[in-house]
Amino acid sequence: MVNQEHTTYDLEAEIGTLGSMILNGAQVLKIKGIIPTSSYFYAAFHQIVYRVIVGMWDANIPLDIITIKDAVQKKNPLIPDIPERLMTIVEGTPTKGNGVYYAKIVKEKYLEREYMRLSGLVSSHTASGDKNAQQQAVSELQKLSTLVRDPPNLNTFLDEGIEGMRKRFSGPEMDFGILRLDAFTSGLQKGLLTVLGARESHGKTAIAIQATWRTLSISGKKVIYYSYDLAAKDIFCRMCLHGANKSTDIVWKSWGIDPAHRESEMNQLRAMGEEVAEAYKDKLLIREYNITRQIVESDLMAMRPDLIVIDYLQNALEDWGSGRKFFGEQAELRHFFTTLKDMTNKYNCATLLLSQFNRPEDRIDASRKPELRHYKGGGYIEQAANAAILLDYEYRRNPIRSKNEIDIKVAKVTFGATSGGWFPVYFDPPTQRFNNIEKNNDSQ
Repeated sequence: MVNQEHTTYDLEAEIGTLGSMILNGAQVLKIKGIIPTSSYFYAAFHQIVYRVIVGMWDANIPLDIITIKDAVQKKNPLIPDIPERLMTIVEGTPTKGNGVYYAKIVKEKYLEREYMRLSGLVSSHTASGDKNAQQQAVSELQKLSTLVRDPPNLNTFLDEGIEGMRKRFSGPEMDFGILRLDAFTSGLQKGLLTVLGARESHGKTAIAIQATWRTLSISGKKVIYYSYDLAAKDIFCRMCLHGANKSTDIVWKSWGIDPAHRESEMNQLRAMGEEVAEAYKDKLLIREYNITRQIVESDLMAMRPDLIVIDYLQNALEDWGSGRKFFGEQAELRHFFTTLKDMTNKYNCATLLLSQFNRPEDRIDASRKPELRHYKGGGYIEQAANAAILLDYEYRRNPIRSKNEIDIKVAKVTFGATSGGWFPVYFDPPTQRFNNIEKNNDSQ
């Protein structure tokens, strides 16, 4: 079925295009003329299959479901269920002779996504004041406007972009407090699922706490924070310190490293906690460990929060699945994302889900930047998430890099534009605060 929620891709057309190439080799050359690169496809697996088919065609290797399956498996041994996915493509192709028609739809959707991406770049560079980058993005956008069916009026868009974009991206209803990131994602929006992924100790919880604090203190919204990793008191403590712009060293010193200051610092921390607890007693709920899906839904029904944070996916699965592990990891992941997305829509809340690497290849080569496919459930993240954000604290593995920079990539966004690559943001390790790299002042 064509996705009715978002209009910037058509999975049916992508399946029809690939199925036509598999079932009718005579279509391959014509489709190559319409779709020059695999990036025209929205789904990552479809990109992989397209590259394999074109490579086999160029090498004069016969094309059929068996040879293509073998080639895909050899090039991508870690991708699960390849035979089943290929059969879904073949069986989902309405007419194998209509590949050119399907390919034109795929191309049209790609151009729409590119238009959105470039529009997002114009907006982001306008907000950050980078005039050279803005002009380059505007030039690319103008060229693309001639290819997109019924594009928005570019002059109107750009006129609005100079002043209006600053207003739009300086204050979404709920945000991360990082202008460039909020420009691409439009912050945290109700009814949408945002996934934030990184390696261990690369800033996931810190950025989630910053978003939580801003939602409470600036937007005045309700938040539920589900911690499957840290104790609730630790999350609350870090939130208080973030709100007061105090170094987390207070905590470590208070727990015995520097006993000379223990009493005064602990008193300061207690007072801070009491103040925060009183101010947000009806707007903040933090739960720890052993949190089932039933508990989450009960909370959502009772509190009707504006934002929920789940920290993090890999630990949550054990408590969320209600015994579905018996049916295997893929079924458990499918159940998790389906129910989480359903609750996000049903209770009209923004959902921020944290995810961590846990795949063997990451332990083998920790030098590379992360990608969605490196995460457990990466395929389901790509399908279910409205936005997928990756963090990389390169200083952890490369001390030459500044410890005050963390790289961010917006890998997917359905209502906006991906960043197209990595960009640095300012990070202050003592206070665990993020901000724009070009102005390393404290976030508010």
